[in-house]
Amino acid sequence: MLRPSLGSPEDVRSCLRADGTLSPCAPGNQMCPPGPFKNAPQFHVRDLSCGENDPNGPVYDPVHGVYHLHYQNHVGCRGGRTYGHAVSRDFVHWAHMPISIWNDRSYDEHAIFTGSATVVEGKVVQVYPGLCYPQFSDSCPGGTNLAIAVPEDPDDPLQTNWTKEVFTVNPIVNNTGRDPSTAWQTPSGEWRLTTFDTMIMGSMDFKSWYRIGKQPGFPVGECPSFFPLPRTTPGAGPPPAGAPVPTHVHKASHGGKDWMQLGSYVAGPPKSNGNWTALLPEVKIDAGSFYASKDFFDPVKGRRINFGWATVPPASTQTLPREVTWHPELQQLVYTPVEEQSQLRGAVIGSLANTTLVANVPHSLHLPPQGGNQSEVRVTIQRPTSAVRLSVNVMVDAARKATGTEFFIAYVPPADGKPSEVQVGSAYGTVDVLKLLPSDETLDMALFVDNTFTEVFWMGGRVAMTITTPTSGGHDDVTVAATEPGVTVSATAWAVDSIWVTPDVVKQTPRLRPS
Repeated sequence: MLRPSLGSPEDVRSCLRADGTLSPCAPGNQMCPPGPFKNAPQFHVRDLSCGENDPNGPVYDPVHGVYHLHYQNHVGCRGGRTYGHAVSRDFVHWAHMPISIWNDRSYDEHAIFTGSATVVEGKVVQVYPGLCYPQFSDSCPGGTNLAIAVPEDPDDPLQTNWTKEVFTVNPIVNNTGRDPSTAWQTPSGEWRLTTFDTMIMGSMDFKSWYRIGKQPGFPVGECPSFFPLPRTTPGAGPPPAGAPVPTHVHKASHGGKDWMQLGSYVAGPPKSNGNWTALLPEVKIDAGSFYASKDFFDPVKGRRINFGWATVPPASTQTLPREVTWHPELQQLVYTPVEEQSQLRGAVIGSLANTTLVANVPHSLHLPPQGGNQSEVRVTIQRPTSAVRLSVNVMVDAARKATGTEFFIAYVPPADGKPSEVQVGSAYGTVDVLKLLPSDETLDMALFVDNTFTEVFWMGGRVAMTITTPTSGGHDDVTVAATEPGVTVSATAWAVDSIWVTPDVVKQTPRLRPS
């Protein structure tokens, strides 16, 4: 039967060849016209030339010591979507790779949607949802079909090519829900994963799968994840008396935002739903332009890492990798840029040292022209004793009276010496609530400005926000300000290098060792 063009209008089906002509997109021909992006983020993982959305199957390959981040790429055979692919050895510098999983089988010919990676017996396995339309195919088994792909060459450290024929018979589950999670293994040895509709799938060998049933209590949402409670936030104190004791975290995307919820989980026997009890409400991971996040466990440093889809110009990117930790004293999860991020710092390009602010007068960090376009800014504010609005503005051009984009703390002193809450956010109306401890002597903000957008982290990631920050078209400085006098501020701004290297450089980079 004749195959039609597939996918959404933004999905590319004719790719740009080296000679400048267009031909159908396929392995070896994946450049989206008109070619590589210009004026695009440089220290975030993104596709070279195509639009993208959800992170897919982030994972650490323990055999070769390589980090892999796949993502939903808006290019495919006859249109549709595929798995874009980037690799890193040091979790700092990344290389673009060829598309890893194409929509080239009857059960996935419409598109490859969001999947997840699991390390099974020490080797990486990707479980993904393939979409097809029975009315357009002689052998489409159902609308959405779960399938497995594994690296074609076990000796290739970069896992360049993938195969769907070696590990098992695909699809593993027909006509089911999208967005399979990373699988977890129960004490009985059963592998389980969940899909967006909370359906639990089970397997004893990771090859043959069966439906167990919808998990009672799991929130319905796209791109789900389920994992044990991560390690404790550094410096966090003990939980309050009588506080709940969570064992696991469930993540889901719904209502245009990403949410995590803490609870307790007992797996139970094979082929039965475990017992999940939600202990705290769902809380947003990021109040900004962030969706469809994926996480993985990094065994090198014993940490949980989360990547999100940043819906920012020119055609979306992946957020910085954030470590997820549990803050028992505040009873919340914290999302902190990974420690490796500091290795991208270049020269110091601006600073303030114990500067006392004048009310309503912005103080410049005196960055060089356009230096703020690709920068990391750390701001430390001595905790005020009275109510005040504290602002950090990026992409400022005073000569043009362009005030840029404001990120603020609407500080109100606590009334009783107990943990308190204040509003934080951006001038565009995106707000969230920041929890503060009586022991917090300073208010800290970290801003990562990458050409078209900024990721902001208050108090080490107690609140995180991804916001589009347009250039002023001029200086693009950074300023700090307060609505009341007497506030003392210190700040440092660094230039930030690009993350991009070649695949050969990744191969030559030593693998990370436990710190």
